Amino acid sequence: MGVNTVIQNVKWRRARWGTLVDVFRTKIMDIEKASLINSIKQILQADIRFSINTILISIVRLHIFASLIFISADESQKNK
Repeated sequence: MGVNTVIQNVKWRRARWGTLVDVFRTKIMDIEKASLINSIKQILQADIRFSINTILISIVRLHIFASLIFISADESQKNK
């Protein structure tokens, strides 16, 4: 039995841990999406030197955001 299965089966004050994990994951995705959008806006408004640094940061943020989406999709497939 995996850790996620254990977490999802434990009840805590009428809320399932699985639900809390999903809410936490959703909040992280919202924060990463907002950070990515902000980075893209900075790229469009910045000069070249600043832009390169911001582009690299945006790539990292995009990777994190995409990873969270894939993890979320994988978890929902497992729960079916």
